[in-house]
Amino acid sequence: MDRVDEYGALDEEWQRCGLDRRRFLRLVAMGATVSTLSGIIAACRAAAPPAAATAGPAAAGAQAGAAAAPTFVAQTVGTPAVAVAPTSAAFVDRPFVVALNVEPDSLDVHDTFFNSSLGADKCLYEGLVGLDQDMHIVNQLADSWEPSPDAKTFTFKLKQGVKFHDGTPFNAAAVQAAFERVLAPDAQLKRHGYFSAAIDHVDAVDDSTVRLVTKQPFAALVATIAHPAGGIPSPT
Repeated sequence: MDRVDEYGALDEEWQRCGLDRRRFLRLVAMGATVSTLSGIIAACRAAAPPAAATAGPAAAGAQAGAAAAPTFVAQTVGTPAVAVAPTSAAFVDRPFVVALNVEPDSLDVHDTFFNSSLGADKCLYEGLVGLDQDMHIVNQLADSWEPSPDAKTFTFKLKQGVKFHDGTPFNAAAVQAAFERVLAPDAQLKRHGYFSAAIDHVDAVDDSTVRLVTKQPFAALVATIAHPAGGIPSPT
């Protein structure tokens, strides 16, 4: 089995475990190995509740004379189907276990150079834009973006109705606070130089519009902030 087939098989197993496929694609884009992804799938299988035992022949015989109760049977045709209950099942909150080969040095997305840390941070933060599995720039917290003709001003329209994990609303002020934090020299964050080399300042135009202004024409700004270090933390 070649590498493409291995990742394709893992993708199918990942979805059978009920895991978010976008997370799978992000981990692959970050360079996650086959063994790492297999470990995550194995951990999720171990955490899943055991399947109900199938009634034996004796039990089946005892029930033969009784009126049959409505049942919902999962049939396997290609990809195994899942038995569907009459009502939607409640969401089950369970840990998401990720196997890393190196201990992350920080979960502050702006204060690390380690790939292992950024891989974990990618599961915790989103940026205005990001990269898909083909390394193409895609919108994340931004709905759209537009550069100025001189490539010095980049205007982003933000998604609405988004909240951080602590309930704080996501808006232009939150984006401005995130960039001003990492741009501040006194903060001494490890990603300061990565952003300050290009970005001069950030303006919150209105609640759903933010403007990034560069020090000089810099057409690669959007690709720069698509890096995992461009994640937006909660301002609170």
